[in-house]
Amino acid sequence: MAEPGPGPQNAAPPDFTAPEFDGQRQLLVDSGVQQEQVLALLSNIWAANNAREQAAWLQRQAEREQAARNEEAAAEEENLRCRQVEAETLKAACLEDRKKNKAKYNPIHNAPVPSGPIVIPCAMVQAKMRKGAYCELWYFTNRGLQAAEKAAMSQEDLDYVAIHQDEDDS
Repeated sequence: MAEPGPGPQNAAPPDFTAPEFDGQRQLLVDSGVQQEQVLALLSNIWAANNAREQAAWLQRQAEREQAARNEEAAAEEENLRCRQVEAETLKAACLEDRKKNKAKYNPIHNAPVPSGPIVIPCAMVQAKMRKGAYCELWYFTNRGLQAAEKAAMSQEDLDYVAIHQDEDDS
């Protein structure tokens, strides 16, 4: 869109009767143009030149606007590219973090919290496991764990404090 201002569209035709145009009027009269037609001829010449200048000015304005649109589109494209690169970098960082910290990103299963006590194998089997010695699989079955649980309950009842008595104290 053409901007108002210094463009030739807003130019007013000059007054060809002014003394500054005496030389041009005299050239036309000397070349055989009638005195009455000189002012009309000068006005027509000015109008043709002004029309050519207007077309050239409008062309320059259109080129400037197109250049501004191209520059804006290039800036938007660069901005979009930068956002895509940033998103890809962030995604790669998240994937790398997931690889390093797998346990951190494991899903939490929707299971109830255990309400009863945890049944563990008997102390003898635990000691064998710590040593790396062989122990039978039966100790880890339901029956073996039930037996360990019963044995643990009976041990609690049998807990006592050893008292050492001397012969004198009786």
